[in-house]
Amino acid sequence: MTDLLSQFAAMVEQSSAAGGGSIELLVAQLGDEGELVRRCAITHQFTPAVLRVLDPSLDPAEAEARFHRLARLSLVIRSPDGLALHDRAREQLFAGWLVPERIDELRTISARLTFYLGALTGSAAGAEREKLVRRHLFHLIAVDQDAGIDAFEKEFETSRERVRYTACDNLLRMAHEYDPILTPANRGRVAYREAKLALDRGAPGQALSLFTSVAAEPAIDPPLRAKALNGIGLAHADECHWKSAAIAFLDALRFAAEHKETRVYRAGFLQNLAAVYRNNGYIEPAESLLTEAAILAAGSHNGRVIASVCNAFGTLYLRGEEPGKAIASLRESLEHLDEDDFARSRVYNNLGLACMRASDLPASEEWFNRSLEMKALAGDTVGQANTNINLVRLYREQQALDKAVGAAATAADLFERVFFWKEAGDANAMLARFYLEAKKPAETVRAMAAAFNAYERAHADEESENLRNEMRHPSDDEKRFRLTAGDMQSVPGRGSQPYGIALVQQDEAWIPPKRPPIAAILSVIVIGLGQVYNGDWKKGLVMFLSFIGCSFPLLKLGGDLGRMIFPVVLIAIAIWSSRDAWRVAHGKAPRW
Repeated sequence: MTDLLSQFAAMVEQSSAAGGGSIELLVAQLGDEGELVRRCAITHQFTPAVLRVLDPSLDPAEAEARFHRLARLSLVIRSPDGLALHDRAREQLFAGWLVPERIDELRTISARLTFYLGALTGSAAGAEREKLVRRHLFHLIAVDQDAGIDAFEKEFETSRERVRYTACDNLLRMAHEYDPILTPANRGRVAYREAKLALDRGAPGQALSLFTSVAAEPAIDPPLRAKALNGIGLAHADECHWKSAAIAFLDALRFAAEHKETRVYRAGFLQNLAAVYRNNGYIEPAESLLTEAAILAAGSHNGRVIASVCNAFGTLYLRGEEPGKAIASLRESLEHLDEDDFARSRVYNNLGLACMRASDLPASEEWFNRSLEMKALAGDTVGQANTNINLVRLYREQQALDKAVGAAATAADLFERVFFWKEAGDANAMLARFYLEAKKPAETVRAMAAAFNAYERAHADEESENLRNEMRHPSDDEKRFRLTAGDMQSVPGRGSQPYGIALVQQDEAWIPPKRPPIAAILSVIVIGLGQVYNGDWKKGLVMFLSFIGCSFPLLKLGGDLGRMIFPVVLIAIAIWSSRDAWRVAHGKAPRW
């Protein structure tokens, strides 16, 4: 038998080197021993005890002997929990179990494995328990597909809530192993989770493609379709395609209104639509949408939904330069969240921003530190980095340069740990500005090198060139210091709950609102000047040229008729320009 196994190992290596797919044929030549190898492909790793689960006819001594014989095969590798087949061999052998004639046998063996792993899970703890839970849900998919995907979704969202993206990747790979036998509805459920992860990682194009495929799948249920439509809006919003985002959110709202089982999501969808208006400076329409969301949230009697809406009001008031109202809304949000709810960390962060806007710097630092503490306990690396970026601004306000440098360095390190290279580049660029201001050339060069390296990894050529130009031609200190990231996040986070996916804001560099009276008066003085004040220069130019275009013919006409019509046209255009400037500055009309 040993000679046969050695011959088999050589044949496997030859087959693999040639790129062949004949492992199934080679296993068949081993008879009973080969059948055990085939069963080992069902599980990701095996021990003598697992071999007995795979083949109940084995007694403990025979299972131990088989285990050591299998260990000599070249297609078998050592794993932390025993042995495992090489990925390539296992992939081919596992695919053989997914054909119709072997599904029943796969289900029987997997049922024994779920029972065995379930018993082990009950007595395990910590990382070992998590590992067993994942193995259990993998085999559960084969036994009861719907129940297995339910378990996959639960474990996926737990890992995602803690920003453990590698664990999410592993879960997705496990689920995708069953792609040939997954129902269209369950494939949609897996694709939806994959889309959310892509959005988390800053890949809105990939997320948009996945969300669109889920929304187009006829077999998925209405709640998932509604959330996929909402996800399409989030993907567009991530790329600042505001019109497309608004249309998608409106589609999600219409769909939710038409299906009773999806109406619970409307509050979340309204928040996301309100965020589109808010990010474009339309404060009043955003407030109206949030008021409607608050009514729906109150009717749901769900604390997290109510907290989410209150937090959204807080970020809206921050945008509108009303920190007092923002603080009140954010404190109300905390009242609806449990003490151990991770969503509190984001509200703490927003309270830190609001207190900083209110010039209460000690309170701001306290809230930021509370946010950091909770994020550290949950392992939220990105959240910690973003809050450290906010602390940089706070320490700058306090004239505590050493603390600001420390916070920026910590943020850069945290971003690098999770491969957020553009953000790491931004943080290192901050460090370079600090060191340049402190006249520390050696430290400045090191920070710049780290920033350029991170930008190169992120393919952020524009940011890299901007930093080069800035360092070649530095301006005054205030202009050199610019924050490029914030952490104004919405409860409960990006899709961490079934009430819709809330937008995450990182927009410290937003344009402050304009004053409507000034905009209107400027447009009376010079047609179109109020539009230029609003940043709407294209519209201002059109209005000014319209006035010139109307004036020349009337002045050329001359006589009493020309003198009568000219003032009327002038007043009409002035009213039009002044009214438009007022409405745009007030957030009641869009810019061009």
